[in-house]
Amino acid sequence: MTRSRILLATAVVALLAAVPAAAFAQDGAFEGADIEGRTWILREQATEDGMRAIPEGIVVSLVMDAGMAAGTGGCNRYSASYVVDTERISFGEIASTLMACPDPAGSVEHRYYADLGLVASWTSDEGRLTLADADGAPLLVYEAAPQVTLVGEWVASGINNGLGGVISSGSTSLVTATFTAQGDLSGNDGCNDYATTYEVNGADISIGTPTGMTRAACPRDELADQSSWYFAALEAATIWTVTDTGVLELRDVGGALQVSYLLADG
Repeated sequence: MTRSRILLATAVVALLAAVPAAAFAQDGAFEGADIEGRTWILREQATEDGMRAIPEGIVVSLVMDAGMAAGTGGCNRYSASYVVDTERISFGEIASTLMACPDPAGSVEHRYYADLGLVASWTSDEGRLTLADADGAPLLVYEAAPQVTLVGEWVASGINNGLGGVISSGSTSLVTATFTAQGDLSGNDGCNDYATTYEVNGADISIGTPTGMTRAACPRDELADQSSWYFAALEAATIWTVTDTGVLELRDVGGALQVSYLLADG
């Protein structure tokens, strides 16, 4: 081996040794980026007329971890691979559920998926994540979701009646829900105790069909109706959030409120 080749090989080894061992994951993802392992909620997206705020009630989320991204596009759930380093990021082909989505959720979601395919770089500052195109023009602006938990005992404050309305009455507060850290959900529907399980992935939630219930007859018809609405609402719920005022909200894939709760000791 010539002296010049020896010097070149030595320089390459020294350069590689200077790179931290944990800097890159096996799939090329940059480990330790502060954008990973968090739930991001989309606040603005690029349009022909510039950046536009996401309409109220539409939840678009992004969670990135170990080279896989997932979230809610505004109507459907989606997932995609991604590769990230200290400045660059790109997303692979998006897979999503295929539920028909009325506007404005449908148009927000369609543009969102298209924008993810154009993303080439990222910046993060004070709880805001901006994904930009190859020219550095912002495409998507997110805010970090508050570090909140639904674990605890809650009392219902509103229940979707399946007809487009959310009912809140004196009997609504009879409905309770206790979420445990182990994924168990139990409570009372206003007439009977119930028990089931739930799973959370970022802002997404899925609640199982109650398998343990008492069978007392409801003393009033409105309580029986409320029980039926409540379990239908739990089944429809796919997104959870706790608002700035401490209200736990469960929404469906289209962003419609299904159940709202207040902390039992609040």
